[in-house]
Amino acid sequence: MGMDKILFKVLTRAYYRQNTGFFLVLVLACFGFLRNEDHLALASQAMVSPWFLVLFYFGFWAIFMVKASLFVVKSIHHPRNEFLFLLRLLPPKDQFLSLLVVQFGLLVPILAYAVFMSAFAIGSGYLFVPALIGGFFLILLVVPVFWYIHQLRNPNLAGNSLWFRGFAFFRWPDFYVLFFVRHLFAEQKMLLFLSKLMSCFFVVGVCRLFETDTYDERLIAIGLVVAALAHSTICGRFHGFEYQQLQLVRNLPWPVWRQAARQLCCYVLILLPEMVLLLFNLPVAVGYDFVMPSAFLLVGLVFWQHQYLYFNPGDADRQGRDFAVVFFAVLFLIMFRIPVWIIGLTGLFSAFYMFAAYYRKVEYEPEG
Repeated sequence: MGMDKILFKVLTRAYYRQNTGFFLVLVLACFGFLRNEDHLALASQAMVSPWFLVLFYFGFWAIFMVKASLFVVKSIHHPRNEFLFLLRLLPPKDQFLSLLVVQFGLLVPILAYAVFMSAFAIGSGYLFVPALIGGFFLILLVVPVFWYIHQLRNPNLAGNSLWFRGFAFFRWPDFYVLFFVRHLFAEQKMLLFLSKLMSCFFVVGVCRLFETDTYDERLIAIGLVVAALAHSTICGRFHGFEYQQLQLVRNLPWPVWRQAARQLCCYVLILLPEMVLLLFNLPVAVGYDFVMPSAFLLVGLVFWQHQYLYFNPGDADRQGRDFAVVFFAVLFLIMFRIPVWIIGLTGLFSAFYMFAAYYRKVEYEPEG
C-alpha cells in the first residue's frame, strides 16, 4: 500500500468519519435552513462587498481549515500513529506532496463551495472575485502543510507544549442527556443519517407542498406525525443502549419524574433539527403560533414510542401493529381538527404514565 493511501486512511478518511455529526449539522444548516435564494443573496452581497467576502466566507473557511489542521496535528502525535514520523525519511518534495494531497482532501467541502462562488461571480461579471477566492484557497491548502512538516520533524514538540496537551486530552463534561446523542454520532451514524433524512424530508416537504394548493395546518401536522414515526428505529436503539450501557441507572434512587425528564430532554435534542427546519420553512399562512403546538405533537409522539417499549419490549409484531393503530388514530384526530397541542400533551402524559409503571419492572434483551 502506497504512502498516499495510508495517509488517506489515517488522516483524511478518519477526519470525515470522526466528524460525521459536524458535517450532518453543516449540511442541514447550509441546505436545510438556507434556501437557494438565501445562498444567492449572500453570494451577491459578497460580490459587491469585499469586506463581507473576507469576513463571512473567508472567515468561515479559515475556521474550517484550522479545525481540520488541528485534527491532523493531533493525529500525528497520537501514539497509535507513531509510524507517521517515518515520513521524515522521504525526500522533502515527497513529504510536501503527500501532505498536500491530505490537505486537499480535507478541504473538499470548501473547494465545492468556492467553485460555486467563482461560477456565480463570473456569471455576474465580477472577474476579480474568482482570483481572490483561488488565492485564498491556495493559502488554506499550502500553509498547513508546512505546519505538518514542522510537527513531523519535531516529534517532542507536542509533549513540551502545555497548550497542545490541553487541547489533545481535553474532554467535555459528560451529561446524561448527551450519552445517547453521542452514541448516535459515534456508533450509529447511518441510522441517524437515514432517520433524519426521512423525517426532515417530510417536514420540509409538507411545508413546500402547502403553497401549491389550498391547505390548512392539518397538512403540517400530518407531516410531523410521519416524521415522528420515522424515529421508531432510534427509539429501539435507545432501549438497546440503555440495556447495554445504562443498567446501573435503573437502580439509582432517583425520582421517577427526574429520570423521565432526562429522557425527554434527550429526545428534544434529537428532534431539534426538525423543529428548526419547521421554523424556517413554516408557511406564512399558518403562522408562527403553530410552532409550539407542533413541538408538543412531535416530541409527544416520539416520547410515547420510547415509553411504549417499556410496556411491550419483546413482541415486534405487536409493536408494529400498535404503532400503526396509534398512527392512524392520530391522523383521524387531526382530520377532525382536534388541536395538535392536545394530541401532543396526551402523548406526553401517557408516556410519563408508562414510564412510571414499567421502567423499573421491564425485563428484556433488545437486539443490537
